[in-house]
Amino acid sequence: MKIDITQLHEGANPVTFSVPAATFEAIIKEVDDLYELDGADCEVAFDVERYDTTLMVKGTITAPVIFSCARCLERNHETMQLKLSWTLLPRSAFATSDITEEEGVELTADDLDVSFYDGDEVDLFEIVREAILLDLSPVPKCLVDSCTAVEYLRTSAEEAETPLPDPRWAALRALQAQTIKKN
Repeated sequence: MKIDITQLHEGANPVTFSVPAATFEAIIKEVDDLYELDGADCEVAFDVERYDTTLMVKGTITAPVIFSCARCLERNHETMQLKLSWTLLPRSAFATSDITEEEGVELTADDLDVSFYDGDEVDLFEIVREAILLDLSPVPKCLVDSCTAVEYLRTSAEEAETPLPDPRWAALRALQAQTIKKN
């Protein structure tokens, strides 16, 4: 989905589109074969805010996916609800001529959600693709409450907290039981 920056007015510009199921399937296959599409298109709803040449893209990406939990191996159907906040700057705003190779550039966490564009068009599909790839876990897990492996571990931990009686103390326990009966 390409948008023409010159057609955007200052402030928020709502943009909605769908990523076809086949295209979305190709994106999630880049993470390995851990995920599958659950049959529907990926829905995108953005507000593209324009401030001079800076664009702020905010919104959600919604897509139903299927994966096998890395803990319990159960197949899970989940609707991915990805909140997105991305900044787009013209490439000309990032002048690298002032930076020498020895200095380098230190990036902060805020710099990771910044992309650059050339010309008057921006391809929002590339932002969607990158956001999805960054959000998909390489070790997908189902919700903790519904994971059978986590429930098994909880049960095992509770059983482990109740120690088995030490057989070396059996004679003392028998003596204690006799004393209790007499009183």
